[in-house]
Amino acid sequence: MIRAALTALVALLSSLAIGAGGEIILPFWAGPGATKDKRVSEIEEHHACAGKIAYARVSRMPAPGSKGALQPELVVEVAPSGSVIGRWALPVDEIVLGVRGEEIVASHGGDESALFVSRNRSFRVGPRPHELPKPTVGECPRLPEFGQSAYLRCFTFSDLESKAVRRLAYQTPCT
Repeated sequence: MIRAALTALVALLSSLAIGAGGEIILPFWAGPGATKDKRVSEIEEHHACAGKIAYARVSRMPAPGSKGALQPELVVEVAPSGSVIGRWALPVDEIVLGVRGEEIVASHGGDESALFVSRNRSFRVGPRPHELPKPTVGECPRLPEFGQSAYLRCFTFSDLESKAVRRLAYQTPCT
């Protein structure tokens, strides 16, 4: 009963943090023009990586792989053959907690809430699913999208809806 009440409270607070247009402030890598982008409220040096973070009020994720003012992290789904079969954008320093159909479930705002990001770059904030099976870490095929990144990791998830095995690759936060 208490857990259900806390989950409902987190969902309510998360919905209040989202602006009237479905906007929320999220961190992205600051690209060219970030200082002039009206969505950006603050730019600061990243605490561990080389680069600057732009905190921007957005209603959709920037395109993964974009070279614009706001540059998200890239998450890809990898087929058994090693080819990329899906892409998502992820705010900087968040981690993928799971996958549900066409959405990834990412960390956001504490232990009770999550960011649900669709391939079409729409997102929503909601209660974190209670049962998130731990992913397994595996080998990554060569993925040109990530170059020679030392932070690239591949994780195998059980889809929260279908229970199908899904393999996702992304650069984990640098610390």
